[in-house]
Amino acid sequence: MGKAAAKAVLACGGTPFIVSRSEGKLVAAASEISPSDPSRVKYASCDCKDEAALQAFFEAQAQGSFNHMVCTIGESAGCSDIRGAEGFRKLKEQFEIKVFAQLAPICFGVDKMADGGSIVITSGALSRRPGGGSSALGAANASLESIIKGLANDFGPRVRVNCISPGLTNTDMWSSMDAEKREGMLAGFGSRLPLKRAGEPNDVGEAIAMLLCARYTTGCTLDCDGGAAIRA
Repeated sequence: MGKAAAKAVLACGGTPFIVSRSEGKLVAAASEISPSDPSRVKYASCDCKDEAALQAFFEAQAQGSFNHMVCTIGESAGCSDIRGAEGFRKLKEQFEIKVFAQLAPICFGVDKMADGGSIVITSGALSRRPGGGSSALGAANASLESIIKGLANDFGPRVRVNCISPGLTNTDMWSSMDAEKREGMLAGFGSRLPLKRAGEPNDVGEAIAMLLCARYTTGCTLDCDGGAAIRA
């Protein structure tokens, strides 16, 4: 989703600046985002769970040198049951990798942003329709959708704050799954949606770009889920 957002920014004439823990993945991503000229994509490695590293990263950025911040960090911690010591550990891990990993860049970086910019963070459709075994991830998503409303008040009018809520999307997160099972999962879930398909990264990237450009939109959660939140 992050790569797709960077592609959309590039298509709009902007300069993407991508950040991840792995420099090797960043080099590969730059070539994928701009195959004809990877130098059009800036990148830097930083672990958003490393507070000192994150603080140093933003201190090195010139005041007003970037307009927007997009956080697509976070995945499932595999917390299907919060009971007991292991369940509690997994619950905390879920919030660490989904909520705090996205809020940390905002804490350290928002004051370096140019006036009139915006922030987009990523939740997910489970915030409103958590199935069995997805309570922790659903709660983490809902926390992000709640906090952007307060942050929109705190940071406005200088910076807008919005959230994108994707549904099941065909991203690299599923790359370790057997190809046949992966296709079956995507097709099966997609068949239950109003749009009759699972999402693709570009679907989410385009929606993120729309939020970056929507100058009168703040404190909003935009569903990009093929209708998952309202499916029958």
